[in-house]
Amino acid sequence: MSLHTNFPSIMRMYDMISEVTSRFTGWGGSSKSSKEFEEWASEQLKLAADSEKAPEVSFLKVMAGERISPESALSESKEMLGPGTDTTSATLAHILWALSLNQSLQDDLVSDLKTANWTTDMTELESIPRLAACVKEGIRWTGAASAMLPRIVPTGGSLLAGKQIPGGTMISSSPIWYLHDETAFPEPHCYRPNRWLERDGENSVALLSDYYIPFSKGPSTCIGNHFAYLELYLSVSQILKKYRIQQPEESMINLDVEATLPPRLEWVAAVPIGKLQVVVSKRLF
Repeated sequence: MSLHTNFPSIMRMYDMISEVTSRFTGWGGSSKSSKEFEEWASEQLKLAADSEKAPEVSFLKVMAGERISPESALSESKEMLGPGTDTTSATLAHILWALSLNQSLQDDLVSDLKTANWTTDMTELESIPRLAACVKEGIRWTGAASAMLPRIVPTGGSLLAGKQIPGGTMISSSPIWYLHDETAFPEPHCYRPNRWLERDGENSVALLSDYYIPFSKGPSTCIGNHFAYLELYLSVSQILKKYRIQQPEESMINLDVEATLPPRLEWVAAVPIGKLQVVVSKRLF
C-alpha cells in the first residue's frame, strides 16, 4: 500500500515487468492476480449499476445505490470477499498439516472432543482448552491476514515508541510482526499449542494477549473475526471426528514432530512454496 501511494511510477514499472515475465514464462505473480481481480470487480460494479442485469440480492448493488462514489462502493464491496474466506482456509490447512505431524497431539485433542460429545455449540467448543489452543496457535502461526494496515499521522504529529512522527506521514504495521514476535512467542515459526496451555502467571497471560492481534483491535477490528473462529472451531472438530489426519510418507505416520512454518511464496500471503500434503482415513473408534 505504501509503495503504491508513495512510489506509483516504481509500481507501474514493476507491474510491466511482471506482465512481460508472465507472457514468456507462464508464471503469474500476485500483481497479475490482483490486476485480474480488480478488472473482475470493476465489471461487477458496472453490472450492479445496470438495473436489468443486476442480481436481486447484491451487496455491491446496495452500495452502488447509496450516495457514495463508485470507487468507495467498489472498495467496500471487495472487502467483503476477504474476511473469513481465504485466510480461514489457509489457516485450517496449516492446522491440519501440523496435526498430521504430531499424532500424540491429535489423539489428545480427539479425546477431549470425544469427552465433550463432539459438540457443535460454539460456547462449548471454546471451553475445550486444547482445541482453543490449537486454533489460536494456528491463527498465530499461519499469520494469514498480514496486511499492512496503513494510517496517516494526524496534523501536529504523534509520539510513537519514543520518536516524534511528523503529521501527514503514512505509517503501517502488520499483525504478523506481533504474532511472530519472540518476546511473547519463543521460536515463533514452530506450531506449539502448549504455549497457550502452560502459562507462568498473570504476566504471561497478559503478554500473550498483548501480542495476539490477528484481527486488529478496537472499532477497526476485522469484520470476519467471529465468523473465522466459528469456521475453524467447527471445521477442526468435525474433521477430526470423521478422519485421522496423517502424513503421506509411511516413515512419518506415527512420529510426533513439531511442525515448522513452511517457506512461503511471499511473506504477506499464507501460500507455501510446497504442498501441505496429508492423508485422511476414516476414524475407527
